[in-house]
Amino acid sequence: MEKKGKYFTKVEEKYVFNISRIFWHIFIGLGILGVIGGILILLWGIVPPIKHSVRKPKYPPPIAVTMEELQAKVIPAKIKKEEIKPKPIKEIIKPKEKKFKQIKEVSPDKKEYLSSLNLLKGLIPPKKYLWKSTGHWEYQYWGQKKWVVDRVGISDRLKFAYRRAKATDFISKKQLLDAYISILSSFPQKKRVEVLKALITYTKGSVSQSVSNVKLLEKCIPNFSTKRVDYLTKLANFGSRNPQDGATFIEYVNENIVKFASDVRIDVLNAMISAYYKYFNNISRQKEVTDLALSQIGAFAPQYQAKALRYYYSIYYNKNAEREATIRNIDYKYKRAVRQSIAKYKREKWKKVRWRIKGLYGIGGGVGLIAVIALLLVLLSIQRHLRRIEEKIGKEM
Repeated sequence: MEKKGKYFTKVEEKYVFNISRIFWHIFIGLGILGVIGGILILLWGIVPPIKHSVRKPKYPPPIAVTMEELQAKVIPAKIKKEEIKPKPIKEIIKPKEKKFKQIKEVSPDKKEYLSSLNLLKGLIPPKKYLWKSTGHWEYQYWGQKKWVVDRVGISDRLKFAYRRAKATDFISKKQLLDAYISILSSFPQKKRVEVLKALITYTKGSVSQSVSNVKLLEKCIPNFSTKRVDYLTKLANFGSRNPQDGATFIEYVNENIVKFASDVRIDVLNAMISAYYKYFNNISRQKEVTDLALSQIGAFAPQYQAKALRYYYSIYYNKNAEREATIRNIDYKYKRAVRQSIAKYKREKWKKVRWRIKGLYGIGGGVGLIAVIALLLVLLSIQRHLRRIEEKIGKEM
């Protein structure tokens, strides 16, 4: 047993204490390298990732319709713009008010209303035009009768106008009639029923609004003619169907229709109304495009101006549709690139988190390795000193 103990002691002193120093230093060096590497990795994980910015491509420039494009569609003419002045409207003397038998105990408001009504009847005589609606009775299968109107008279049309304008008293009814009479007196008698229908079409909302609408239509008369009524019907229908843009559209027509020859103005009006429904549905946008068109329409002879306006709208719309499609494509690609950039940034941030974790593991592992080795070296050193003390005591004994 003593030989074995001496053998292990000899091996320990010869190899463990001598050879282990190199290995311990190597392990310590590895631990230090692990700590340094962990610190570097930790610092790399702490540094925030680079967030790549995405540049949005420029939108295509605003479109423009060139004269060459219009001339390819419209027969060109000399670049000459004639100033067309509307013909003055002859003052038409209002017919004298017919005298009716005075009704006793009639309020002043009703008298004034009846006075305006009589004046309207003077403009549209009941003997020549239908004032009372006509119809016929239809017998239902269960034995009851139903009145079917064949032709609507002016009286019923006026009642309809009163209901639409919420005119419930004689004063408000008179205001409506006076507004109608002001326009009807400008037209020949055979056109007045058609004019009245147009005015009633644009009667809606309230009395004040209806009177304002009628006055707005009245401003159109000098720019067109009293020989035809179709422009009033078209504008009244447009205003009634488009309460938000109607008045603005009619005002814009009044301002710019004089830039066209008088014999093509109704065609120009048709082109503007058609373009509103077909291309715009927004008067502000249509005004912008029409202003651009007016700068080139003067290059065409009057007989081609309406045609040029229609083609301008068409060419502009097609070009603008392509431009908007390009813009939508740019926006889509830009948003996709932004999403990809954000996703990449998040992935990089997550990688940085993992690098920080690895750095902490490296530092912890290096420090732990150094601590273990240091502890072993301390224990071995204590063991060596104890043996030396034992040897010294053994020699003294």
